[in-house]
Amino acid sequence: MRTRPVDSVQSPLNLILPIKSWLQFKESSAAIHFREEQIIASREAVGNMHFARYVELGDHNHLGYFAVFDGEFRSYFSEFINYVGPVFDVLFQHVVDGPPLPCARNREPFIDWIVAHKLESIAFYTAYPTLHVKEIKARIDTRGGGADAWEQSHLTLLLPVKSPNHFVALRQLLTQFLPQLHAALDTIGTVHFFRFVPFGTHAVALVAEHDDSQEKLAQDFSTHLGSVFNEIFENVMDGPPTPVQENMRAFTHWIVSHNLEGWTLYSAYPTLDVKKIRSSVAG
Repeated sequence: MRTRPVDSVQSPLNLILPIKSWLQFKESSAAIHFREEQIIASREAVGNMHFARYVELGDHNHLGYFAVFDGEFRSYFSEFINYVGPVFDVLFQHVVDGPPLPCARNREPFIDWIVAHKLESIAFYTAYPTLHVKEIKARIDTRGGGADAWEQSHLTLLLPVKSPNHFVALRQLLTQFLPQLHAALDTIGTVHFFRFVPFGTHAVALVAEHDDSQEKLAQDFSTHLGSVFNEIFENVMDGPPTPVQENMRAFTHWIVSHNLEGWTLYSAYPTLDVKKIRSSVAG
């Protein structure tokens, strides 16, 4: 099944929230965890979120939010506010120069703020680009969505770039390697979604949702994408030894040890792997 991201019904959302203080970072964490069941129920009610998670970035001063959803962003987010507006009000009061609150009474300015602050993706990949969440659930009998998925995991690697010039070179490389990257991910067959997310010109994040363990994914990366990662690490500080194909154990350890902590992984279909979803299309 070949991927064609240009025609994908899915879109990524990448958002970095600067938090005012360490204490308010902890308050944000508590607010999200305390309302986790409400947030999950809201995502299920809206019915167009594939994956979502919060990730700790920096020294407890930035919070990343990474998600993949169906449809047009404004209509999706506007409907989501109907369900979890109070949760957003609690979270965004801790954000530096955040949007106007309460969000339910400032709906358009709030969404404008999100649109202005969300980050672009480079090389966005989807294993099943034509399938909405509702279609996947209609095709395959699965339990409802939830956190800490059974069959799935996530990977978030922050890659600090050596210099702005290295960032330009890295961006060009990722564009150049796009067909090879997508073909390799198709062959690996365990990655649901994958993208690189630039943080200004000083860092790039690798963000993925996948099946199996991180160790297995790292080994597959080494086998099928070793040459791509060799080029990437030429522009990145403190990377693993290269070539990664000849240093698989060190590369695997580096991937696992550098994966950033996430605050639960929401999945709309936590018992389904890529193979099952793709088989539903072939069938």
